[in-house]
Amino acid sequence: MYTIRRFPGILSRGTSSSHERHYLPRIPELYPLYRPQTLPETVLCLNTKHYKSLEKLEAKLRNQLRDRLGLENGAFLFRRLTRLTACLSMTFFVPVISSTNFNNEFGTGIYATHDLGTALDYAGSNGVLMIFKDTDFREISVWKPDKEQWRNLTASWLQIPLVDLRMPHEQKEADVIQGPFLTDPSMAKQQKRFPNQGDKTQIACVGYESCKRLAAHLLL
Repeated sequence: MYTIRRFPGILSRGTSSSHERHYLPRIPELYPLYRPQTLPETVLCLNTKHYKSLEKLEAKLRNQLRDRLGLENGAFLFRRLTRLTACLSMTFFVPVISSTNFNNEFGTGIYATHDLGTALDYAGSNGVLMIFKDTDFREISVWKPDKEQWRNLTASWLQIPLVDLRMPHEQKEADVIQGPFLTDPSMAKQQKRFPNQGDKTQIACVGYESCKRLAAHLLL
């Protein structure tokens, strides 16, 4: 039986500073149930100590990865997930179908953001962070809903009973949806109103082709 402890995450509870190191293993050596798909065969890994201060953790990671990745150039996407989901992604890089998909802004999809701090916050103290570089979404449909479209899309997925909700037709053809995080889903449901937008953005790969392209650019 294989356990998820074989898969090293970027966040590892209880890891001492002496174990904060980079290594470049072959993915099959990390997780024997791995299936290639469009994933690379090797991936950079980093185990690091978790800090209660999100700002301190982000600064630590940026410092550790500066020479190897150059995180300041903005070409990166960060995906936060649990260890179990990370392992499952190595067997089939598609979204996990769950009733909790209705809590997501854009529904079922693989979510990532350009903002490292936001991704770390979602990952938590014992999660995993995947880093993708220079993901190529050219020649597929990338939809950036305007504010009114975003309000209708998110309210529909959150199942808020509002009158005259109009699901934008663009969502039917989109491979990637890009837009702001929402800030108050629970309050919006309780008050039966549209949710509010945050100041950070994310992307959701909502089609097979976009998921394949994201997987092909997995770096860490």
